[in-house]
Amino acid sequence: MTTKFHKEIKTKKSKEELRNVVTQIMNNLPDLSLVLNKFEWQGDNLVFDSKLGDGYFQILDYLVIIDINLNFAGSLAKNRLETVLDEEFLKLDK
Repeated sequence: MTTKFHKEIKTKKSKEELRNVVTQIMNNLPDLSLVLNKFEWQGDNLVFDSKLGDGYFQILDYLVIIDINLNFAGSLAKNRLETVLDEEFLKLDK
């Protein structure tokens, strides 16, 4: 059983700036490294696979689209995941 997690985050950053920021977020979250199997850029999508599920971050000018298929363990962590992503992306425009 999987749970779909979808979020769109508007920002003031360009696509180029967002690429760096998203990479930085993925590298700097200590809890993430424990569950992340791999992540790689494929064009404007940062595709990843983890112990909690798989999905991608799509970056556009002034917008990040997050689509994740959470497995059972991931669905239990859905609220925490959303909180962490909100906190990290809120820092973008400060």
